[in-house]
Amino acid sequence: MPYGKKVMIKDYQFNFGGNNSEYYVFACFKYHGEIFAIYANTVNPEYKLFYGSAHITNDILVVLGTMNPKEVDSIKNFIVKLINNQDISEYEIISLDKVNRIEIIGANDFPLKKDIIDKLIDISIPKDDTKKEDVVLIKTDPVKKKKYSKFIALILFIIIGFGGAFVYLNREIIFGSEKEVICVKQLDNAYNATVDQTILFKFNNQDVLTGYTMTNLYTFETDEDYQDFSLAGRYFHIFDNVSSDMLTLVPNVENKTYQVGYTMSPLVDYFGPTEYYSVFDYYETDGYTCSNRE
Repeated sequence: MPYGKKVMIKDYQFNFGGNNSEYYVFACFKYHGEIFAIYANTVNPEYKLFYGSAHITNDILVVLGTMNPKEVDSIKNFIVKLINNQDISEYEIISLDKVNRIEIIGANDFPLKKDIIDKLIDISIPKDDTKKEDVVLIKTDPVKKKKYSKFIALILFIIIGFGGAFVYLNREIIFGSEKEVICVKQLDNAYNATVDQTILFKFNNQDVLTGYTMTNLYTFETDEDYQDFSLAGRYFHIFDNVSSDMLTLVPNVENKTYQVGYTMSPLVDYFGPTEYYSVFDYYETDGYTCSNRE
């Protein structure tokens, strides 16, 4: 459910915005006894996220700055979990139902990538109601079947059923079987993290490569390195030849791991071996450990 809302500015004491400016308040939450708010101007050319300690008075959200590094880390951790749909039960969400305006006494900010701000808007700010189209159901009377048609249909069903069962039970003998091969390798450390690469190759029943999935798993030692990698969007630069909309991202805040991968099927710009047995020789020579996937 959305945690934030769009509100008007009531008053401000720092140099941005205007009297008629609107702000996205992405969330207001309590953590270790303190209440914080994260927000951004709806016109945000520099892509900054503002944050600060907060309280609610009547219909006004009053925000001040915060300078405690531990508080900033908690705010960043909340953002990482929120945008990745992870458990945020340790944070108590404060309702903004009665809030219509924001009063900014002081604020801090840090830069945030446009796609992350867009994602915060998408998951935190309620959407306008959309009209539901009426669906007209047209009732039709069933066509009466003749007895001999039912008999013929039953015979066909039996024949198809037995034929299908035979093919299914003997599909590997008749058609051959599809195969999968997994190759793994530890890459050089990057972004202050250990990097394990996994490639899953898929072959058709003719032992010809039809596609593959490549995944890098980054394991970080510190929360700071993990947050820097995640919030700065560094995962977009892992596979330069792959567009961002093809990436599969699996973050894990608790374990400080971030999995970045993509799937290529059908094959595009792939220059490696395409035959089943050739994959083992080619990639094991390059330091990978390969095995069949059951």
